[in-house]
Amino acid sequence: MEVLLLSLLLILVIGSFFLEGTSQTLISQSGIALLFGVFAGGCLVVAESYSYVDHLNFNNNIFFEVLLPPIIYEAGFSVKRVHFFNNLGAIMSTAIVGTLIATSVTGGAIYLGGLYGAITPLSWIESFLFGALISAVDPVATLACFEKLNAPPLLFNIVFGESLLNDAVVIALYQTLSKWKPEASFSAGGLGSVIGSTLAMLGGSLVVSSAITLAGAFLMNRELFSRLHLFPAYEISLCLIFSMLTYYTAELLHLSGIVSLFFSGIITAHYHFHTLSLPGQQSFRHLLHTFAFVCETLVFVFMGTSLVFVFTGHTDDGITWGDLDWKFIGFTMAFMLLSRMLNIVPLLAVSNLWRRAEERISAKTMFVIWFAGLRGAISFALVKTWSFVDSDGTSHRPLIVSTTLLIVVFTTLVLGGLTGPLLSALGHAPPRDECATPGSPVSRQSVSFLQSIDDEEATTLRQRRPVRAHGSLTGPEESSLAKKVASKWNHMDSRYLQPLFGGPQLLASRAELSLAASNAYSFVETPTSHDRTN
Repeated sequence: MEVLLLSLLLILVIGSFFLEGTSQTLISQSGIALLFGVFAGGCLVVAESYSYVDHLNFNNNIFFEVLLPPIIYEAGFSVKRVHFFNNLGAIMSTAIVGTLIATSVTGGAIYLGGLYGAITPLSWIESFLFGALISAVDPVATLACFEKLNAPPLLFNIVFGESLLNDAVVIALYQTLSKWKPEASFSAGGLGSVIGSTLAMLGGSLVVSSAITLAGAFLMNRELFSRLHLFPAYEISLCLIFSMLTYYTAELLHLSGIVSLFFSGIITAHYHFHTLSLPGQQSFRHLLHTFAFVCETLVFVFMGTSLVFVFTGHTDDGITWGDLDWKFIGFTMAFMLLSRMLNIVPLLAVSNLWRRAEERISAKTMFVIWFAGLRGAISFALVKTWSFVDSDGTSHRPLIVSTTLLIVVFTTLVLGGLTGPLLSALGHAPPRDECATPGSPVSRQSVSFLQSIDDEEATTLRQRRPVRAHGSLTGPEESSLAKKVASKWNHMDSRYLQPLFGGPQLLASRAELSLAASNAYSFVETPTSHDRTN
């Protein structure tokens, strides 16, 4: 089993390396891993090597406890914080309110469609359960797609941030609805309890993330640990342990581990990371990128093999190709896309009311955000736990599972593959000098590691300065509320929080520290290709 899994990874890593050297965007790394998983699963079924089915089948526990945490943590650590928080209003509105809209529209349409005989009838709880899980905009698929495309900061951060927080809302909705009895009737009070538990889950997750991560940063910034920088392995281990604690503690408290770990990554990058030595910083960043890449690849490989095993009857799902209801699949797909449009367009239009003219989200960008709502591992993992039975004892598990699998494949391969050409057609493609020519390595600017970690602080410093507009200083009347809040936060952060928890130091101090570390250690600096678009 281990030999087979490592052989699959070997082929995919080599394939991904050569894929990075091309300019094609019709299929992403996630799409290749998915197709390769389908191929590997098909070979095992044909060869009747059924002993591997249990090992290569998609396991929910392994996904949520092993594969997902490194992906989410690395995403939070690497995200450009200035761009992310500048777009926090748009991200939160589409992730929370938008997910509720998408779930209501899709679930309501499925219930009414069954009620009037257009599709297979489902109970209202079952309809909204399915509407919730199919509304999960998967961060793994989205990341894999936008990484290759070098998407603009505004587009990347809205789609990326929305997909991560959207998953927390979807999981909260799914878990809450799963607890309702099949014979329960729909009520406004019940809807309010769903929304209340979702918001409580998000708030509690943020509290857990901040408390544990900041406690670790405070501890490592004390004089007692001043010699820790001499032992990079120890300081990296402590940093990872404190952050991973946020995920599993949140899950233990029935909160959102995704939200806790994502914000732990952001807090780590802003405070904790700067308490590490230079070798520790270098190793930490490359280590996170490696773990995230391997986990992303395995997620889609397992999804591909599971697709084959499910539809060939080698799992306990009992599903065959005969269970595919194409009318139900087409109906769900249509209202899934419509519900996302009703989520994205109105909420981002409202968000534009609080943005300056030059910062508003254009109609083209809204269209790409709508189109890039890929479904993937989160929907797949949730549907594998489907156990709902109607009050009359009827289970629609084969219908729900088969529909979800087909939608996941369609959005990952078709919508994901068309996202690149769409970006080019709408003028969002990266500049020509940043693109690779076919058959040649990707052209990247060679920068030192210290330069790359200073990018965020340099951007922050630029934003603290008065901005000139049309030759004059921007006055108070032209500055947005967000800018005022950011200015107050930056002042409080640099004066009170960074001395406690660590953080960017003065450039002179950073230069002296870098020189001392370079003399003490002989690490080879290699540019990272995973830095988010700045």
